[in-house]
Amino acid sequence: MSRSDSFSPRMRLTRDMAETLLEHFERFAREGAVTLEMNEAGVWFVDPETDRVMFLGQADLSEWQRARLIARCH
Repeated sequence: MSRSDSFSPRMRLTRDMAETLLEHFERFAREGAVTLEMNEAGVWFVDPETDRVMFLGQADLSEWQRARLIARCH
């Protein structure tokens, strides 16, 4: 499968983002897992109770990934 055949975004997490993820893990976890959402603005925790999101950090995406993500969101 080529890169153009699928959309599997990769993101880089900073140490601060990883620490924030651990700090808030129990609050956002369901069945031992946390759901994250990624868009052109960044990476977000998804609250399983309300479906609201909380900012985790800025997504570090390549230009190709950013363009594909924006295209999928619109």
